Amino acid sequence: MEKTLMALGWMLLSACAVAQSTRIVPPSLNPVRPVPGATVEPREPKVRQVTYLVLSESRPWTSADGKVIEAKLVAFEEMVVEGTRGDPATPDPVPPRYVTVVREGKIRLLVGRKVSLVPLERLAEADREFVEKVRARREKDGGKRPGS
Repeated sequence: MEKTLMALGWMLLSACAVAQSTRIVPPSLNPVRPVPGATVEPREPKVRQVTYLVLSESRPWTSADGKVIEAKLVAFEEMVVEGTRGDPATPDPVPPRYVTVVREGKIRLLVGRKVSLVPLERLAEADREFVEKVRARREKDGGKRPGS
């Protein structure tokens, strides 16, 4: 009996020793150790600039249940330029020739710096009429972007 207790004690002590020596470190805190003979090339940070085509000035938009937000109506097309920070060779964004106001029954609203898709049926009747006027004006212009 004494030998069994002693063996059990040693097993518990060894299990505790293993548990104490095991440490999980998240990758963000794990120090990077240099590998002998290896070189690391510094990378320039990538920059992604998105330009939205604004179809209306900022105005209050009312949902069907009466909630109001201040937002801009933007086209589904956007101009994206990717490059490195401070690179003078980064090209200017190329605007699309045609713009889409409504796609699959939804519009895009720019609230601050965030774009949200909003179904037309969630808007108040006055806002749906406003969207229809903007869409009719775009179709009259042949769908061309504003200012072209």
